[in-house]
Amino acid sequence: MASSTASLAPAAAMLERLGLRVAPTDAAADDHHQAVPGLLPLCCAVQHYEWGRRGADSLVARLAGEGGEDGGRPCAELWMGTHPAAPSSLAPDVSLRDWVARNPAALGRDVAARWGGDLPFLFKVLSVAKALSIQAHPDRELAAALHALRPATYRDANHKPEMAVAVTEFHALCGFAATQELKEVLRTVPEVQELVGKEESRKLLGVKEQDGGIGVRSYLNSAFTKLMTASDEAVSEAIANLRTRLNSESKARSLTQKEQLVLSLEKQYPGDVGVLAAFFLNFVKLNPGEALYVSANEPHAYLSGECIECMATSDNVVRAGLTPKYRDVQTLCSMLTYNQAFPEILQGMPVQPYVTRYTPSTDEFEVDRYLLPPGKSVTMSPVPGPSIFIVMTGEGEIQAGFMTDSAKAKEGDVFFVPAHTKVKLYTSSPRLSLAKKEQLVLSLEKQYPGDVGVLAAFFLNFVKLNPGEALYVSANEPHAYLPGECIECMATLDNRAGLTPKYRDAQTLCSMLTYNQSFPEIKQGMPVQPYVTRYAQSTDEFEVDRYLLPPGKSVTMSPVPGPSIFIVMTGEGEIQAGFMTDSAKAKEGDVFFVPAHTKVKLYTSSPRSMQLYRAGVNSSFLS
Repeated sequence: MASSTASLAPAAAMLERLGLRVAPTDAAADDHHQAVPGLLPLCCAVQHYEWGRRGADSLVARLAGEGGEDGGRPCAELWMGTHPAAPSSLAPDVSLRDWVARNPAALGRDVAARWGGDLPFLFKVLSVAKALSIQAHPDRELAAALHALRPATYRDANHKPEMAVAVTEFHALCGFAATQELKEVLRTVPEVQELVGKEESRKLLGVKEQDGGIGVRSYLNSAFTKLMTASDEAVSEAIANLRTRLNSESKARSLTQKEQLVLSLEKQYPGDVGVLAAFFLNFVKLNPGEALYVSANEPHAYLSGECIECMATSDNVVRAGLTPKYRDVQTLCSMLTYNQAFPEILQGMPVQPYVTRYTPSTDEFEVDRYLLPPGKSVTMSPVPGPSIFIVMTGEGEIQAGFMTDSAKAKEGDVFFVPAHTKVKLYTSSPRLSLAKKEQLVLSLEKQYPGDVGVLAAFFLNFVKLNPGEALYVSANEPHAYLPGECIECMATLDNRAGLTPKYRDAQTLCSMLTYNQSFPEIKQGMPVQPYVTRYAQSTDEFEVDRYLLPPGKSVTMSPVPGPSIFIVMTGEGEIQAGFMTDSAKAKEGDVFFVPAHTKVKLYTSSPRSMQLYRAGVNSSFLS
């Protein structure tokens, strides 16, 4: 996004572990602004759509304080903003929308002028248990036309670009698959070919890669439209045949990822054409901290997981499958771009310690993620546009504007911060409350009845790591890993004293400990090149690199004077080492030893991200 005006980029959010902030991305500075309050706590609406998660399994429910009843209503979305369908409020009788209209200075001069005195973005948290509809969002011109034609269905005239930032592993369908994949579908999925028809199938199968995109788009448009407009009877019969065939074939072979997906979708939406439409779309998997931007007129469907979502202030959705709601199939099929590029996975860019920024190609918004370790603080300098903060986990304090005192901020709290407001965030005590420690020891007692380690837990710090964070344990420090999964690298030492059926050397352990009482430092890692984060400790033996390699990208590790071990955690791609002229396949679970002085190139070979870890001797020792 090019702009000659000042950006609203500087950021803030919160707290002990994770927070997010959203703001417009394009507004000019406004030096002459009237005073407005520095910090406004918000009450935000929950949307109880049927696809949402329920009870304590729903992040939305936990953030909104509705997580107590597992059998209660689904809690699908938490809305933060001014959209009239569910505006946030400052008090029971004061909506944020009305307050902003009365206090336009809170938006900043240029934001208020460009977006009609309203907040230009809508901020959400999503907890997805079953697939959302196959849908697309109209551009501005189409949105205005649809709103004028059917205002009851399309309730505003705005476009709706959106971005999802994964909080957990998050699955989606987005954009049309590559030509070669579509050809394979038509060859191997007779149920799809039958609905598309012989003529449309023949055109797509005859496309040459060098033909260029325009002809392919025309054929893809025709084929997809034929599928989506097939009769209900024909679709139901095709899906029934597909289910029977795949269930039979699964006894003799492993089903592909797409085949497993469509069987899962069929259980959620029996007889729905969206089940078959999934064959036409890219499957996207986001790791926590990765983001997906969806522009206007692109087909997509969120499948499972939890995310932060931000979009232009609109609720315009054109649906065509995987939904009991109104479907506007002809509009959807005619509005799509039929581009076939795999969507870009955004990793975010560090803008200051503990802060990662996700900036899409739209002016209305950007999102900042804050991973603030215990005892740390971060400051957002004043910017000429408004922000919304949500505390995702942990607790701490927030100080805004000319406040002399700070306000408490805990999980689920949401704050509106007006333009031109400086914000400081910092964590409070990192230690568990006594009540939570009591819950922990009861859990440990069930695992190790009568074990002295159950009581020892009262003496130790409780540490919670988010994905991508690291904990370094130096010599002579007591520790115990609780449930979770991690990459671990170490030198050799294996003494124990509790919570184990193995040999205990309690006397040695008690005599060797340092008895330091500082809370352990949580390592965020340092970017060393695009897609690579390094975790280097104060020991010569090792360091760990984390590679998050989006589809179609590559990264090179220059030769180092020490050995390395690589493990592929997710995805697949290729690895080329030393003087190899050919590359080797690398898929989930593969492990490689790389000798010293060996150059390594890694790249993805499929439309999936690849996540790898490398362990090697600490660079500070080798340099």
